[in-house]
Amino acid sequence: MKKLILHIGLHKTGSTLIQRTLEENRASLEADGWHLFSQTAQGRVSSIGNANSWVEFKGTAASFDASLNPKIYKQLEKIDSNVILSAEELAWVNNETEVKRISSELSSIFDEIKIIVYLRRQDKQLLSHYHQGFKNPHSTARRFYGSRLSVYPKFKSYYNDYLDYYKKLSIWKNCFENHELIVRFFEKNLLVNHDPVSDFKSALDYEMKIDIQKNLKVNQSFNIVQSIISNSIFNVRKELWFELGQPRFINLPFFNDSKKPKIDESVSKNILTHFYTSNLNLEKLGVKVPNSWLIVDNNPNHEESLIEIPPEQYEKAIEALVFFIDNLKLIDFIKLKIKKHLKVK
Repeated sequence: MKKLILHIGLHKTGSTLIQRTLEENRASLEADGWHLFSQTAQGRVSSIGNANSWVEFKGTAASFDASLNPKIYKQLEKIDSNVILSAEELAWVNNETEVKRISSELSSIFDEIKIIVYLRRQDKQLLSHYHQGFKNPHSTARRFYGSRLSVYPKFKSYYNDYLDYYKKLSIWKNCFENHELIVRFFEKNLLVNHDPVSDFKSALDYEMKIDIQKNLKVNQSFNIVQSIISNSIFNVRKELWFELGQPRFINLPFFNDSKKPKIDESVSKNILTHFYTSNLNLEKLGVKVPNSWLIVDNNPNHEESLIEIPPEQYEKAIEALVFFIDNLKLIDFIKLKIKKHLKVK
């Protein structure tokens, strides 16, 4: 019996940590009969343990859509063992026709499929996922939420395409009706050992040896200064982001700041009130929803969620850039200009 573990995110729910841990345990997983599928669509093997390159996108904002590259199925057919496939970009696939196609193709290859998905409360998910769009100029979050910088975006109706979890998961459950959908909540007190990797392993209930590294930090969220600077770079000339060295640049001490994006209780209530019915309906899928997700504001106005960035944060960002320039060595400046000339990407 050939088995598939299909991890579909969501984004910002420990996916990168899970993938890195699986990659580090590749040898022991193989010994237990599990192959971590991380070959890229370009024929290389990803070093970070995911299959995101097989998910294809079109459009932006309300027209943003995703599909799975059909060439992946031939690659999966070649594998003799059980397979783990982790790709949080699959969380963008909301088209029922596409999910049916994925189900049909995978069901012809695998006898048993377990889909596992982690959900983050919508107010927190929107905050974290929106700011993911300021970490990379090619981020799918940027294509979906847009490039207008704020602490918290004004809610737009098409955000429901991603954040209406009941609608999203109903499609996946119905299309994979002969297989298992495992829904977990990305809440520290609900995760096994308060850790997404331990929880992932436990929820699947398969025999597999995974050495879990404690305190491994990946894909850390930006502070507001970092978001301001990176977004400005993307808007002026996105190639500069790569010439500067991407995360190595923005994580320099000059840009350290304690002010991280956060929202107040009233905004949280507005967002959760909007998704109250959707969250409650998750129980129709056999999911026990945390009480903290079922909040109702008697006077909701989720469209008034916009929180602008305080002026002093822009001042801090300018000061940080001045410190960076003042400490830039001549050799580093020359290297930067060479990279621009060579069009480093």
